[in-house]
Amino acid sequence: MGEALAPFVVVRRKATMMVALFAAMLVTFASAHAWAIEMHTSVDGAVEAGGDIEVTLQASSTSDMPPDPLLSVPAGLSVTGTSASRQSQLSLVNGVISAHRVLIVTFTVHTTAAGKFTVTPSVKVDGKRTNGPSARINVVAAGTLAQRQQPQGFNPFDPFGFFGQQDPVGQQDDTPHLLVDPKLGMAAPRGQTAFLHAVVDKGRAVVGEQVTLTVYLYVDTQAREPDFRDPHEATSNDFVRKSLMKDDTTSEDAGYAAVAGRTYVVRVLRRIALFALKTGDLEIGAMSLAVAAHGGVRESEKLSVLVVDAPIAGRPAGYDAGNVGRFTITSDVTPRTVERGSVVGVDLSVDGVGNLPSELSVPLQAGVKWLDPEVHERLANTAGRYGGHRTFSYVVRVEREGDVDLGTIELPFYDADKHAYDVARAALGMIHVTHSDAPAAESARPTLPELPAMRRTLGGPKAQGRHLTDHTWAWALLAFGPFAFAFATASRGIVARFRTRAAERRTSPLAVLAEKQRAQDTALENDDAGAIDAATIRMLEAAVLAHLKKNLRAATGEALVRELHEAGAPRELGQRLRDLLASCEAARFAPDGATSKGARDRAALGRKLAGELAKAKV
Repeated sequence: MGEALAPFVVVRRKATMMVALFAAMLVTFASAHAWAIEMHTSVDGAVEAGGDIEVTLQASSTSDMPPDPLLSVPAGLSVTGTSASRQSQLSLVNGVISAHRVLIVTFTVHTTAAGKFTVTPSVKVDGKRTNGPSARINVVAAGTLAQRQQPQGFNPFDPFGFFGQQDPVGQQDDTPHLLVDPKLGMAAPRGQTAFLHAVVDKGRAVVGEQVTLTVYLYVDTQAREPDFRDPHEATSNDFVRKSLMKDDTTSEDAGYAAVAGRTYVVRVLRRIALFALKTGDLEIGAMSLAVAAHGGVRESEKLSVLVVDAPIAGRPAGYDAGNVGRFTITSDVTPRTVERGSVVGVDLSVDGVGNLPSELSVPLQAGVKWLDPEVHERLANTAGRYGGHRTFSYVVRVEREGDVDLGTIELPFYDADKHAYDVARAALGMIHVTHSDAPAAESARPTLPELPAMRRTLGGPKAQGRHLTDHTWAWALLAFGPFAFAFATASRGIVARFRTRAAERRTSPLAVLAEKQRAQDTALENDDAGAIDAATIRMLEAAVLAHLKKNLRAATGEALVRELHEAGAPRELGQRLRDLLASCEAARFAPDGATSKGARDRAALGRKLAGELAKAKV
């Protein structure tokens, strides 16, 4: 009987072990899940018996905010008050926005007797109460402690004040102690729980003047903050963009705002300096975020700026459109004494705010040659204005002896704040050029054509040649003329049709596309960033004409995407083509110029889009 039951006993023992192992895995998972919330506990020093002391709990989580905070105290202590602050900090990493939620709870504990007491805070996680780290309260006899200074609102877990003031548990974040900024207020919200709001600091500007675009995120303090994802930047194809934020991957606190009777916490997502490239009513697209908890997409407003040319009246000679701001020029010339044919170093530093020029006009004179400069720059946000300095280092070769005045560098610019023109100047001064025994440069030597050798004897009489009519073949050629004319007249139509067809083949859209692609290859070989972007634009225009029979020269923005879609191209392909054309155009006219690598990447993407256009043709 025992032998018969032995197999069942073994099976039963194995089943029991499996159940125990599964239960242990569940306990481990539950424990790990519960402690996914990180908690810290601190106590505000010692306290005399009969006094009050504060115990602070900080609980942080990347998921939901932990609810129902409590503090367990032993006999001799009692919790007389509780206050809490709930905040979230946004971060943008690799195009994904995430929120880190933090709950800070301050328990006010009243003491009645001296001694050392242990208190334990807790919160609810998945419906079960989870304890945080315990803390020790030291209560001493009355009159044994020095007079304590009242705390000044310093939070050891928030030394930089990111989380603001604390609110009582159970009350909403719009209690009267939250100070709202009237400048951030709005008449009505633009979306439920959270919304975007975009503003520009001016609605009219001149070409090259800075227009500051700010995109705010408003979040209702009475609602749980949702998760944000899938951000899309505001388009500004007719502007050069420069960020004014220290870090574009994080938001900046702007304050609180009152919107339709509710309080919103406001953060700055983007602050961008825009420099217009042309005149007209230029559009700025909407920035968008997907709101995971409440569904849908939140978009900021679409804005426009009226851009005009700088005024004609008072415009100084040499002014280049786009040199708008406030600039100064300093110079350094070394050495001041050189030999003829030697070089002098001239460093010109342009400092200021605004659209700093990408090149300078140098004075030209005989015997002084300026080589292309080496450019260095340090540009950033300066009190809300984009600026800094850009240094041009020239090498100047001097081929004249004596005292040579290098002249004055002048930079005319338009000061949009003063609505007036000004000129920044830097006098380069004199240099002394000494004599040199070295031969002058080849370009400075006068040259004469080779003279014939001198004749020492007279030549004989010039031989008399035969006339054309003395040759028999001349008469045959004369007779051939009428026959040739008749033949040419008869074959004129054939030749004309042949030439027409050959010209059509040479000027066909596919032939033009091939020519533009060869021009792009030549620009890539020369490694000229501006020429590469220009060749990429012309190649894409030729590809659209060849494959979709559509001329793009009159279409921009959304109209370009619509025309390409009507011609048979997918809308997504049209959007990518529009964005690439805008990027090439912006890089060509960027104040600091385009990089060779960026131009080559755009050229490669252009070839890829041209291939996709060939597949999409009707």
